[in-house]
Amino acid sequence: MFNASKSKCLFCPAKRCPRITDKDNAQFYINGCLVEYVDQWPHLGHFISSDLDDKYDILYRMDVLAGQINNVLSYFGALYSFIKVRLLNTYCSSVLWDLNHHAIESVGTTWRRGLRRVFGLPYNAHSYLLPSLSCGLPVLDELAKRTVVFIQKCLSSDSTLVNFVASHSVGYSNIFSTLGRNVHFCCSRYNVVNDDFIRLNPRYIWCYFFSRVDVRVLRTVFMLLHLICVRSGLFVLDSNFLYTDVQGLIDWLAIN
Repeated sequence: MFNASKSKCLFCPAKRCPRITDKDNAQFYINGCLVEYVDQWPHLGHFISSDLDDKYDILYRMDVLAGQINNVLSYFGALYSFIKVRLLNTYCSSVLWDLNHHAIESVGTTWRRGLRRVFGLPYNAHSYLLPSLSCGLPVLDELAKRTVVFIQKCLSSDSTLVNFVASHSVGYSNIFSTLGRNVHFCCSRYNVVNDDFIRLNPRYIWCYFFSRVDVRVLRTVFMLLHLICVRSGLFVLDSNFLYTDVQGLIDWLAIN
């Protein structure tokens, strides 16, 4: 039996239709109890809003991500930086959104702050060093990679319903659907025509991104990795080197 107190009514009209509210007498009852109207509400760990905007869910996930990063650093702070990065990638995973949404940048900012803390870098360390240092993609590219995999699985799904919805969204609705906009975004970002969307895969995106990393960045990252290993005790330098000397070199390389 459904519980009215645990149920909410959220109306998501098409843009061409006027919004219906409880003032329009469009009321719903469960077992004689009126169901409350809301503009947004959490469902299965995600926020759904009446305007179908991902903003609320993105900001919610940003707060969750910050908490997950703090947990990893609190419970596993004594581990090597490289292990903590793997934990972040495992437990602080992202989700599927409209890739054109401006609020995604706030998630990227939170993620970069977390990586700086994991590697013991200054707060103003250059952002372009972090992907190569952590052997990962920037947040937007990681989201794009997961989105590509998700859409392609939907397009090849054995479920007639899933296959139809995905095909219609990509082939007919196009920019009027989130899936269609994401396909256009990924193809444009990785220099692929829409008809060749099937060419996109995680390996292609990885190669596309890292093939464009400047060799000077890679040299800096290589030096940083060695110094971080020295600081952690994995590598040993001359005994005259102090911890503060190593940290000073790390800070200088990360900022300059």
